[in-house]
Amino acid sequence: MKRTVELDPALVEEAVGLALRRRGESDPGLLDVWHAEVDPVYRVAPAAREAAFAALHGRWFERLGFESLVTTALAGHRDTVARLPALALLRAARGDDEGADLGAPGPAGRPAAIRVAAARFADGATLLPFLDRELTRLADLVDPAFGHVPDDLDTIPAHRRRLVQRRYRQAWAASLDGRIARLGRVPLAGRGAHERALAETFPAMAGAGLRRLAQALWSGPRPSHAELFALASAHAAAPASAPGAPCPLCGFPTHAWAKPGAAGVAEAIRRDVPGWREDDGLCDRCLERYAAHSTTAT
Repeated sequence: MKRTVELDPALVEEAVGLALRRRGESDPGLLDVWHAEVDPVYRVAPAAREAAFAALHGRWFERLGFESLVTTALAGHRDTVARLPALALLRAARGDDEGADLGAPGPAGRPAAIRVAAARFADGATLLPFLDRELTRLADLVDPAFGHVPDDLDTIPAHRRRLVQRRYRQAWAASLDGRIARLGRVPLAGRGAHERALAETFPAMAGAGLRRLAQALWSGPRPSHAELFALASAHAAAPASAPGAPCPLCGFPTHAWAKPGAAGVAEAIRRDVPGWREDDGLCDRCLERYAAHSTTAT
């Protein structure tokens, strides 16, 4: 393929390794071919061995059909790719690391990167829908009409930023997949899955209100950055102590909400998180931790 994306060697190596292990179970001959090619590389001089392995993994990345899949994904977003000075496909160490973003501005614009789990290549079924969603996300980011302002999150109290970020990304994902579905392509997640995810990230909403939000994001026009940020931050400003909502201190979902009780506990919390209010609540684990700290301090 004419390379319009830089491939992370670590991603290429892991994708090839995972695919060989999975496909080799039903096609032992494939592993025989691999070993016939990889064994001589171990005899290459140490100074040249790393480059030899990278070249081998690159050939197998193409042979296994992965390069073709990347080419197919990029072909559906030529205009977006053309607006980027550089685009890299990087290995995501964890599932929650996945996603697309823009780098720091340069003379030619802002380069972009998409972090993807290598398992998506070996699995195959979710790779194209994932890349479609993330390239659509980049299309939003480079569109002045979307109005992305990355520094907006800095205006949110530190202990609420993770919650606002979660809600923003979930609402955005529902819009991205809805637009992809309306174009007749396969979204990474369907409307039902997004409605359930919205219920988890916006626990104060329920019933008709939640359905209206899901409908607007899935079927409505593209929201702007300002609209997504207002949605995420407005709901984060309200008490979110519903079952399954994230604790404002540790960020983990909890069904066991607590109040600080003793004044010393609240004071200990505010020393760490100045913007925290008693109405925000906290999970029982954080209560235990701060209660222990306040007892030790007295």
